[in-house]
Amino acid sequence: KIINAKEGSLESKIKDFTNGKGLDSIIIAVGSTNAYNQAIEIAPKGCRLLIFAAGYPEPEWQLKPNPVHYDLLEIIGTLGCSTADFVLSTELLSNRAIDVSHILEAEYKLEDVQDAFIKAATPDNYRVTVRIQE
Repeated sequence: KIINAKEGSLESKIKDFTNGKGLDSIIIAVGSTNAYNQAIEIAPKGCRLLIFAAGYPEPEWQLKPNPVHYDLLEIIGTLGCSTADFVLSTELLSNRAIDVSHILEAEYKLEDVQDAFIKAATPDNYRVTVRIQE
């Protein structure tokens, strides 16, 4: 299920989605100041925050150490993936097991692949796809 943080109360959506249990982990998968700040605001005691995405320009994060200390928060960074991860994600996307159409920033036909590479290499453009077949 997808939760749109811009629509309604994020906290109530999380309670509904987790049947009132709340979160034990948050993956920050968007490199934006708002995403980082929102994650720390909603993180319950003992929560793990995984920083999975960088942002360009670099997001600002006004992190206060006391809430991290008193709420026993874990902040973990990660970078990279294995060849097996890449193959699995490619298979999931190719077989349309995961619908990512709502997060694509631009879509190109195969004959326009050079334009797609230029767009994808431009800062702040990360979700570009080339459609080979319909």
